[in-house]
Amino acid sequence: MVEKDLLQRQASSPPAFALSEVRREYAEEQLIAALEQAPTSRAHAQFYLSVVEQAGSQPGAPRSVEWLDAIDRQLPNIRVALRYLLGNGCEQSALRMANGLEQFWWARGDLVEGCDWLRQCLELGQRQSRRRARAYGVAAVLLALRLELDEAERLAGIGLPIAQVLGDQIAVADLGDALGLVAGARGRPDDGERAFAESIGIRRQAGDTARLARTLEFSADGRLWDGDLPASAERAEAAVQVLRARPDPVQLATALTTLGLVHTYQSRLDEALEELQSGLDMAVRLRSSRLIGRAHYGFGLLAQRSGDVRVAESQLATAIAIVAETGDRSFLAGCVLALATVYESERPDEAVLLLAAATAQAKDGGLKSPGLLRAPYEQLLASLRQRLGAQRFGIAWSRGSRIARNDVLRAPPPQATEGSAADAALTKREIQVLALVARGLTDAQIADNLTVSRRTVHAHLRAIYRKLQLHTRSAATRYAVERGLR
Repeated sequence: MVEKDLLQRQASSPPAFALSEVRREYAEEQLIAALEQAPTSRAHAQFYLSVVEQAGSQPGAPRSVEWLDAIDRQLPNIRVALRYLLGNGCEQSALRMANGLEQFWWARGDLVEGCDWLRQCLELGQRQSRRRARAYGVAAVLLALRLELDEAERLAGIGLPIAQVLGDQIAVADLGDALGLVAGARGRPDDGERAFAESIGIRRQAGDTARLARTLEFSADGRLWDGDLPASAERAEAAVQVLRARPDPVQLATALTTLGLVHTYQSRLDEALEELQSGLDMAVRLRSSRLIGRAHYGFGLLAQRSGDVRVAESQLATAIAIVAETGDRSFLAGCVLALATVYESERPDEAVLLLAAATAQAKDGGLKSPGLLRAPYEQLLASLRQRLGAQRFGIAWSRGSRIARNDVLRAPPPQATEGSAADAALTKREIQVLALVARGLTDAQIADNLTVSRRTVHAHLRAIYRKLQLHTRSAATRYAVERGLR
């Protein structure tokens, strides 16, 4: 009875475990210290394992916004539970929790943390099981998106035979997805497409509609970057059709955004605008930084094609900053190239810096220049060499190549313009809150970032909405991005 009461108090976030007024790291240290001295550590871990799995045990089952928010609120407790399970050799429970968090990492965009936990879980033992095979697939996909291609391929090579022996078709298809991503990033699009086609066939035969849309979207992305726009549109539209029969907000937002990008490249701009706006609205409701970043990239391309340099610069700089924080390095090539193109005329030295740093990072990860981007990349380099001259170009390229890998993605912020937030009489703190909203942070995350209470964040948001005459979070996000706030 005492243990049950303790768990209920933990679940409701009592003052002892509250995060609103202290930094997350300090709060986690205090929580760990408290639990290490309590006899309920194992019960605590099992309780939060049930919280993670509450939406159902089927791998890839659609997760609701409410589930994502619940995980976000309890993330410090979940981290402590994972540490306990890992530290006490609870291999299967640790794998269950790590696998169960896949869609949280996927939706909210923290690929770095997801990879770290999964690696630790896989190092815990060697017992062959469906959970272990599943964890290899989850980890390999996340690593491929982070351009840790060697490690992604290594884990996929270990996990695939295990999944095949155990007859776990979901894990086999997940590992096929990872191999497809790796092949595409390494400049072998045909190998990548074969891997995706096999995964699509497996999922359809197994009735795995929960993850079929994701594989279709991976394939659409691969076809897009290889320059095969009709095939990319076909796969993205197929993913949307699958999701109409089985709604999944995360995958639908992803598929709509990809379709919007394809239609932008096809100059079907009205359709692209509608799809990107729908994708962004869903991404904001999901608080998915990864998807918000992708949508802003699409808006940047639209503005660029419409000749609106200011909006293009603002949108692309925002996209780069957001995507960089998620760790999804596989998506950055297009973002950086587009922003460098915007900088070409008025800020050529910065364009070279961006290209040089991004090129160095791509080489570190083994990324090959995608077909769709290869010609624009080479044309831009030639134009910048001619504009700057060989010596000035070489100096800028050398500087860019030495930039810390994370800094390439912190693009110079757009300059403030008329109609900015300052003109609306927002306070400095309200502008900070608005910028964090535009980056997809939850109210709890904003409170943690600014070291204030959630109640204070809510008060700032009410003031922002009143002063700007806005009514929704997505409208506030659009307002902030258009004015270069991030």
